[in-house]
Amino acid sequence: ATLFIPDSWLSNTADKTGLFAFFGLSNFALVGFDDGYFSPRAEFNIFTHTWSLAVEEQFYLIFPLLIFAWFRLTASGGSRAQLGWCLLPGLGLASLLYAAYASFHSPMQAYYLLPSRFWELAAGGLLYMAQHQGLWRELSARAQQGCMVVGTGLTALGFALASKQAFPFPDALLPVAGTCLLILGVSCSVPSTAKLRGFYESAPARQIGKWSYSLYLWHWPVYVLFRWTVGLESILDAVLAVTLVFALAALSYYFLEQRVQRSVRTSVRPSGQVLVAGVGVTGLVCALCLGIFLAQSSLSLSVTRDRQTWYPEAWPEQIAETEGPFAGRRLFAIDDSHTSAYTTLYHMVEDELGAEVHQYFTAGCGIATLLRPAAIIDDSCEKRTRRTLRAFESQAQPGDVLLLASLRVARFGDQWKSFELDDVIEEEGSVEAAVLRQGALEETRALLARFMAKGVTVIIDAPKPVFHSPPFRCVDWFNRHNPICEGGLTFDRAFLQRHRQPVVNSINVLLEEFPGLIAWDPFDTLCPGAVCSAFDAEQPLFFDGDHLSAHGNRVLYPEFAQLLTSLWSDSQLAGWYPQRPLSGG
Repeated sequence: ATLFIPDSWLSNTADKTGLFAFFGLSNFALVGFDDGYFSPRAEFNIFTHTWSLAVEEQFYLIFPLLIFAWFRLTASGGSRAQLGWCLLPGLGLASLLYAAYASFHSPMQAYYLLPSRFWELAAGGLLYMAQHQGLWRELSARAQQGCMVVGTGLTALGFALASKQAFPFPDALLPVAGTCLLILGVSCSVPSTAKLRGFYESAPARQIGKWSYSLYLWHWPVYVLFRWTVGLESILDAVLAVTLVFALAALSYYFLEQRVQRSVRTSVRPSGQVLVAGVGVTGLVCALCLGIFLAQSSLSLSVTRDRQTWYPEAWPEQIAETEGPFAGRRLFAIDDSHTSAYTTLYHMVEDELGAEVHQYFTAGCGIATLLRPAAIIDDSCEKRTRRTLRAFESQAQPGDVLLLASLRVARFGDQWKSFELDDVIEEEGSVEAAVLRQGALEETRALLARFMAKGVTVIIDAPKPVFHSPPFRCVDWFNRHNPICEGGLTFDRAFLQRHRQPVVNSINVLLEEFPGLIAWDPFDTLCPGAVCSAFDAEQPLFFDGDHLSAHGNRVLYPEFAQLLTSLWSDSQLAGWYPQRPLSGG
């Protein structure tokens, strides 16, 4: 992961998930760090699969206590015995009911956390309890065959019908029931000639069973590394990935699992010593992994390890030797990740101009995008936006400058996949998109009126170029042939100008209605020729398909600094910035 996976929004929870996995808590990490319920980001996290190991480990802390209580209570007789028999079924039923509720009201917690998964593991415990009491221990060959046929069918049906919107309830019911039936069919003490039992007891099936834990541990990291590097879309890539998974699983089974399990040295030592040694080894390896993660920029084989070129937030701590010319002036910036993509530019404003910069970040909730109203994104976005605007207005004073930066054109791809160009163009040219843009224009009008009523000068950035492929995933020898890179890192300038024309029209309308509004258009600086490129010679202008790199920030800084100088200067430079309509395509 450290060698081949660049640091990015798409991968920035992987190291935390991995470290939490050492303590059986990676499921909490995935929820706490908001890696989404079946989100695309989860598919690029090399440790996502450890969530189920965490659930099992947490279950295994509780289950022995339940079994102990069951033996003690049932041996007591009377009402205590009845309580013992109801303990595990009651908890399992409560978990199932909670899963039914949480799957639709808190899907991420339902998917990752133990309370909504307890019933699945408890089902196996209940099967054991029943067989311990002599039930279903001896089934006829016909009954065994029936259990395995139905169990196999239910499990296969569970794979086929599983829905992201209905997991773990009700869609986990099928594979759980199918698995219990399969266990029941193969665990009977009566020998059988049932064909399916023979299949499941065959040497290949038993070998896969022995390797199953190693297969589980290895399958996800291998698939994720393929997604990050050569891709996992073609049949050849898929075959290579599966082959590698089996090879690694076999190696770890024979040279790690078996050696530890059969270690004579371990078996003759007191269990307390083994426990302490195990905890110590776990802690040491965890510390080693933490050190590797912290050294990512030094160890990585990717050119993106040059953080000062690629990552706009990786600004070295600097203190200006002299006070800048505009000490006491304040620049505010409000919006989503595209505001944060100007972080290097903000630091240069602070270091070289001496102004204060205050950022208000509304993650994933763009305002004044002129594409669609913020209110339609979701309720949480609307609440966050209202809080942010109130916080800004409580601090804003006449003479302050506010930068509204956002993604103002439809993107052609994101960090994990590219979109079909024709689909994007068709959607943006639709009547529905035009209605949304009109709604966004009305929303922005109201915002500008609020800001300007406080004497704030508002700068709105015009749409920048966008690209089909994310540069940070396509610049290395090991990933440049990934399918996500097929769209390329260049576009015809005229095409991008036409693509941004509807939003440019909206900005021009606002310029007419609000004489104090300033539209800053970085398009020509980022695309000076007939072909727009994500690179300036060998240096990246963009980190991904629409977020600037640190180098891109430095390219734009002189123009932006001159704009601020015009606004804040008392010299003849004041008012130099031309107030004319923007050009589109």
